[in-house]
Amino acid sequence: MKKKEQLKRYAPTLLFCVFIAVMTVLFFVLPKQSFSPDEKRVLEENPKFTLDSLADGSYGKSVENYLSDHFPGRKFFVGLNAYYNLYSGRNGSSDIYFGKDGYLINAPITWNQENLQKNLDHINTLAQQISAPVAVSVVPSTGYIMEDKLPSVHRPYHDREILQEVSSSLDPSIQYIDLQQAFQEQSGEQQLFYKTDHHWTSAGAYLGYRVLGQQLGFTPTKRDVYQVETCGGFYGTSYSHSGYWLSAPDTIELWHNPQLSDISVRIEETGKDPVESDSMFFPSHLEEEDKYPVFLDGNHGYTKITNPDAPSGKLLLIKDSFGHCLAPFLAEQYQEIYMIDLRYYKNSLTELAEQEGIDQVLFLYGLDNMVNDTNFVWIK
Repeated sequence: MKKKEQLKRYAPTLLFCVFIAVMTVLFFVLPKQSFSPDEKRVLEENPKFTLDSLADGSYGKSVENYLSDHFPGRKFFVGLNAYYNLYSGRNGSSDIYFGKDGYLINAPITWNQENLQKNLDHINTLAQQISAPVAVSVVPSTGYIMEDKLPSVHRPYHDREILQEVSSSLDPSIQYIDLQQAFQEQSGEQQLFYKTDHHWTSAGAYLGYRVLGQQLGFTPTKRDVYQVETCGGFYGTSYSHSGYWLSAPDTIELWHNPQLSDISVRIEETGKDPVESDSMFFPSHLEEEDKYPVFLDGNHGYTKITNPDAPSGKLLLIKDSFGHCLAPFLAEQYQEIYMIDLRYYKNSLTELAEQEGIDQVLFLYGLDNMVNDTNFVWIK
């Protein structure tokens, strides 16, 4: 009887020790991945020991990250923690709200007012240095537009105040193109944002294209012209950051305009051979875990799209990844589009605009990057 009582007393400790022992063995036995397809990020590599890294504390941090990234059953435990937080009343603890109708919505951004002003100052400086007209447009956040899909308890979204600051701080010569009214009016009529990703859908990008057309003076292609190809199984960045692994996937739509017959795309990256294509869609990415690069092959510093049959001239599109889905629509209007991603492109925009004879400059960013991106410093 005494032995049974002792066994019951020490059973939790024994089970815990067995668990630790099994996990330790599995950690060393199981193969290590370099990339997590669910979290869409590169995992920590086995840290190399140096006296300098030990002295400055970076070695200890690297070891901690390595153990965390390669812990056996990591995906299961990440998901378990996410759903535990959700059902214990801590929805949004990972900065992703578990919303209604399957929406995983990014929490409100941190408003770095000083950085936003710096970004706007860089845009103002560029507008004074080039002869082409400059326009700026910012895509509002999903949570601000799709407020009805948010949980009842959530932090406030400050999109309206931020967009007002953008509009009022731009040089008077710069045209600010406001998207928020059109998106609020259409949010109940169509899916403008993905449920598992922070980007706008093709329908959302088309709505943005229509608003841009009204302000920039071109006539958008009618919606019924497009042939829509649907591709399922898409899990985006909101899903990968949330841990809500039981969420249903999204569908990506590729809107093909059969009237476009002479499109060419050229992608240039430092140290690599140029990539050339006769399509703005790269379907090989639909077979991968991250399907969003189906639009113009994803993130690149410099991409040139040519359509000799377009009615307008040359557009310099300075953008983040929201521009990838929009560019195929704009290519119907401009004979040449020069897409620039400031994260990777460090050359002079002023020289590029002068050299190529740019007719229109458009800054197109999601709200988060417009406020917090630090790469605007490369505008020159």
